Amino acid sequence: MGKKGKKNKIGRHDPCFCGSGKKYKKCHGILSAQGKVLERSTKIQTTIQQKFEEQKAFEMQRQKQQGLGRPIISTDFKGNRFVAVGKTLHWSDKWKTFHDFLGDYIKICFGRKWWFKEIKKKPEERHTILKWSELVWRYTKKHVQAAGKIHTAPMTGALESYYGLAYNLYLLSHNVELQSKLIKRLKNQEQFFGAYYETFVASAFIKGGFDLVLEDETDSSTSHCEFIATYRETGCTSPGLTDTPKG
Repeated sequence: MGKKGKKNKIGRHDPCFCGSGKKYKKCHGILSAQGKVLERSTKIQTTIQQKFEEQKAFEMQRQKQQGLGRPIISTDFKGNRFVAVGKTLHWSDKWKTFHDFLGDYIKICFGRKWWFKEIKKKPEERHTILKWSELVWRYTKKHVQAAGKIHTAPMTGALESYYGLAYNLYLLSHNVELQSKLIKRLKNQEQFFGAYYETFVASAFIKGGFDLVLEDETDSSTSHCEFIATYRETGCTSPGLTDTPKG
């Protein structure tokens, strides 16, 4: 005799309790198995729906912060910050955040040889980028209280200009292409602000959900726009930054 309160469990090969003469697994056992499968399927669908809603909310938040371009791919692994820019992977143990990467990205784009050549010049003769960089360095040094720690501080004009250009260059590299001709113009002090403005406009299109096709910058014989922007949702195109006629 079993213990008080213990129910007898029907085995899969036992006669079904309904008296049909069939084994339980081929009678009411089928309905029981189907019910468990349905219950398991419902739980899986609920979990999938929850994950989908979480991802949807995350993407909406990302778009509010980053716009409609390709998402930032940045992660920390074994003390190194890895950042993917298009098909190129950058990393450093000095980068604690994505903004730390941006602080070095202009140097990467312009080339360290050019950068250190500018540093050797007198402060008043240096390129505007170097002057911004100096102000950023002094401001950062003033607000960093412990090395290797993440700090926050109010935005300044120099920080916004320097990191703004770095982010514009990153957006072009990550979403379209960073042309060497553009970098050359940015290095030229006389053409710098015009080229800087172009990066600002291009990044605005990228964040707005446009796909950019850059024009041939080597052709100086005719007037042309810097790029063609196509809005993904409608397919409508818009020329960006039309050049003035040559000659």
